[in-house]
Amino acid sequence: MTRECSVPVAWFEYLAARALAGLLALIPLSAAVALGRGLGALFFHVDRRHRNRCIAQIRAALDVGEPEARRIARAMYRHLGTMLAEVPRLGKLTARDVDALVDWGEGPARIRELLAQGKGLILFTGHVGNWEVCGAAFALKGFAKGAVARPLDNPLIDRWLRGLRQASGQEIWDKFGAMRRALRALREGHGFGILVDQDGGQDGVFARFFGRTASTMPAAADLAMRTRAPLMAACFQRLGPMRFRLEVSDPFRADPAAADPAAERLRLVQRINDELERIIRKAPEQWLWLHRRWKTQPKPAARAPGASAGEA
Repeated sequence: MTRECSVPVAWFEYLAARALAGLLALIPLSAAVALGRGLGALFFHVDRRHRNRCIAQIRAALDVGEPEARRIARAMYRHLGTMLAEVPRLGKLTARDVDALVDWGEGPARIRELLAQGKGLILFTGHVGNWEVCGAAFALKGFAKGAVARPLDNPLIDRWLRGLRQASGQEIWDKFGAMRRALRALREGHGFGILVDQDGGQDGVFARFFGRTASTMPAAADLAMRTRAPLMAACFQRLGPMRFRLEVSDPFRADPAAADPAAERLRLVQRINDELERIIRKAPEQWLWLHRRWKTQPKPAARAPGASAGEA
């Protein structure tokens, strides 16, 4: 459900966001990061409702005590503050820049090998590390033609952020109606990115995520079953301000001989959740615990095997 955004509120939010982004882009990165992290720490202390939600979800997902959950939540707010300093710089990134900023490892070779097979590539990720820089870098390197994104509630900020994202050559496809464009990209042999870590509502597929039942958006699995394109998890794990390491999973595919499409769909969704969870566990403070990931629950009879229920 999206919130209503009146015209005066939309303009106030937009002008405030542009002013802050302009300041952060103008000053040196070190100063911008210090300011961003300070704002993140401030919000951790004043944003009681979301802070408590984060701590509760971290405790349930990671099975840690209150002190450790608070430490991770506080670090997540500071991480978001660092992102705040980085995103205004998206529009000026070049392919040479990202090679200097990213420890790519063997990821590019593996991605190019998959793309060379001509089936396209579904690069799924979540709100982990810096997903905005990851999308821009993948476009600059030719790994992904576009990415699926839900429009923001504020149309003015949405249009501005879309311009920043597309400055790298990345196409941004609205979540509502993106399947046709994604299908075309895959059939042309391109890669594309999709975020899969938000609550899928009653239309989602119920699978385990951190040991609990979570409604998961099935679009990536559906596209893999329809096109036989491989799936691969990918994210930029933060090493420092504007310094990242590419984390990828082993590729996997839909089974064309699967006798039960519903069971095969669930298998793919579960594998997607498992791969994303594996990446998040490496640096849990870099995942967006603010989202109510376990909000939607199925009827008891439909609960994922081996999973526990409960919204933190």
